[in-house]
Amino acid sequence: MAPTNKPAKSKGGASPNRPDSAVDPAQVAGLLEESRQYLATIFATVHDGILVIDAATHTIVDANPRAVELIGCPKGKIIGAECHKFVCSADIGNCPITDLGQTVDCSKRTLLKANGEVIPITKTVASITLHGRLHLVEIFLDISGLERTEESLKESEERYRDLFENANDLIQSVDPKGHFIYVNRAWKETMGYTDKEIARLSIFDIIAPTCQDHCLTIFQRVMSGEKIQRVDVQFVAKDGRIVDLEGSVNCNFVDGKPVATRNIFRDITERKLVEKEREAWNRTLEKKVEEKTRHLKEAQAKLIQSEKMAALSEVISGASHELNNPLAGILGAIQLLRRSALSKPIEPALMDEIDVLENIESAATRCQKIVEDLIRFSTQSRCFFTQVDINEVLRDTMDAMMEQFTQAATTVNWQSNPALPRIEGDFVKLFEVFANVFQNAASAMPDGGNIEITTRLLKAYAKPQQLVVTIRDTGCGIPANNLGKIFDPFFTTKPVGKGPGLGLTVSYGIVKKHHGDIEVKSTVGKGTKVTITLPLRQPSS
Repeated sequence: MAPTNKPAKSKGGASPNRPDSAVDPAQVAGLLEESRQYLATIFATVHDGILVIDAATHTIVDANPRAVELIGCPKGKIIGAECHKFVCSADIGNCPITDLGQTVDCSKRTLLKANGEVIPITKTVASITLHGRLHLVEIFLDISGLERTEESLKESEERYRDLFENANDLIQSVDPKGHFIYVNRAWKETMGYTDKEIARLSIFDIIAPTCQDHCLTIFQRVMSGEKIQRVDVQFVAKDGRIVDLEGSVNCNFVDGKPVATRNIFRDITERKLVEKEREAWNRTLEKKVEEKTRHLKEAQAKLIQSEKMAALSEVISGASHELNNPLAGILGAIQLLRRSALSKPIEPALMDEIDVLENIESAATRCQKIVEDLIRFSTQSRCFFTQVDINEVLRDTMDAMMEQFTQAATTVNWQSNPALPRIEGDFVKLFEVFANVFQNAASAMPDGGNIEITTRLLKAYAKPQQLVVTIRDTGCGIPANNLGKIFDPFFTTKPVGKGPGLGLTVSYGIVKKHHGDIEVKSTVGKGTKVTITLPLRQPSS
């Protein structure tokens, strides 16, 4: 006989036939009511519109307050209405969900309002079974304000893009790694790169090598938050051109981190070239002004010298003739005294007297030679112009000076230039000029040295063609304080008895009479350069 299991009586009066895990219906009802209220609260307060639609009849069976507000008519007119052509633009039989099988998940759609207005929405549709029937729960959000904002933002971006693209300045944006985010039309036209090439470039690929370190420092400063109001930089264009730029640089930060630099540059290459040209013109103008000032000073000095020479010539001419007569009488008297003395018996005292007479005669003869030089100086205007070969004048002068050059161990460097044209000049006077210059050069080199002679033709602006003879020596040179006196009569640095100091004075007068110019430049310890400029033709009287 099988054993029988009888349930034990439970404590607390519980029924012996109900297990301990059974749910109390009242408790379940309470939980269901809480859930219903919870969902109802969400349904009523959520900011999205919610419609519950019978999937078979497309009839709206419920609408939350936000849906009623968006549709714009009382809830009573909404409940029971068919959604087609009421809130949805789809025709009957063409429902995107039930007929076309589309999935709508946060998709952009439109909502028909009671007043006929159509507003943009984002819609999500889910399926649910209620009371054994399939229903659609449509949740939608009015995005008309968002679209207006997006449209305004798009218009603003288009305005700024249009502004940037049509700007003449170069505009660029670079990320923290140096890659380009954006460049405008002017940038691409100036630099010559295509969009594909720009995508592969780094900012440091286009910066000129001389600006790399400078720009790296600026880039780091900008990335740290500093705004650079003025920066000068050089970019290298695709064709290798150097593009000079000036502009400003700053950086955009998001959450305290650098996102991109923003740079606006102006192409100042042309301006730089103009500035360089202007600087060059200024330097040229300054040189021309200095040169013109120097020429004016030289012309003034030459004019003063000419006037001084003319005045001296007049004075010397009169004084020379006045001195010449007494000197002739003195020399004549000495001759008479000598003959008288020689006719007497020779005695020691008589010999002393004759010596005195000879000393007097020597001094008078020297004075007479000086007077002759003075007369020659005062009458130097008498030139006889003929066709003269300057090579021949120089050759004859050097032949006459050869013995002196040899004794002084002086080397002369000169090559005859047969291409030089003949000039109108006085052969003898020019011979004298070159002889004086050569003698001065030899005197300045007592221990020997070099004399270099060059000849050339000169065509100066607004002047007829001229012939230039330059004589350069390696002598002791002339001190600067004496250069202004070298053409003065009787000025000499030679010892007494070595010349009256009229050589350059006479040479100056001869050259001037030839309507030429004589210029002396000298450096102490290095030598002297004498430049004689003569016209090819004498002006007609």
